[in-house]
Amino acid sequence: MTLQDASNISDIIIALFTIVVVWYAALQIRHTKNSLKAQLINNLESEFKDLYGTYHKLLPGRIWSNDHKGPETDEELNLIELYLEFFEKIKLLIDEKAIDIGTIDKMFAFRFFLIINNIHAQNKVIYRDAPYFLALFALHEEWSKYRKLKDREILLEETGLKKAKPQVYANCVESFYK
Repeated sequence: MTLQDASNISDIIIALFTIVVVWYAALQIRHTKNSLKAQLINNLESEFKDLYGTYHKLLPGRIWSNDHKGPETDEELNLIELYLEFFEKIKLLIDEKAIDIGTIDKMFAFRFFLIINNIHAQNKVIYRDAPYFLALFALHEEWSKYRKLKDREILLEETGLKKAKPQVYANCVESFYK
């Protein structure tokens, strides 16, 4: 074996070792990404637990549902705002690609459409302060398209956010993306 042959074998071994190291690093990155996504999912669910009181009042047949009186006091309306702000954060996470709409749909679709298509939330909070809730309008648009594409029901679609005030809705979605 010549010195050149030994050098070629050495180069091949180094190249194979490099491939193995890169492959292992890619596996570690993927594992870390999956772990971080799982942690984010867990954190979102934990954060939502603070909103369960509001959630239960919004459920069909309950005091804040479409067929009942809805929230009336400033304190009650603040609870609606907090619930809505949670979903503004969701929109940011989706836009930043920290989490995908499919995962969010599996976790929060019922809870999102329960509030966003609630006539009391629309009239007393969302449309009252529409310029401050642009992310919600954009999220509603994106999520509704996603669910229709996947042939999934949209809760309370008959009182949908887009149907309440179509022109304001369209302006808010457009403004969000400017």
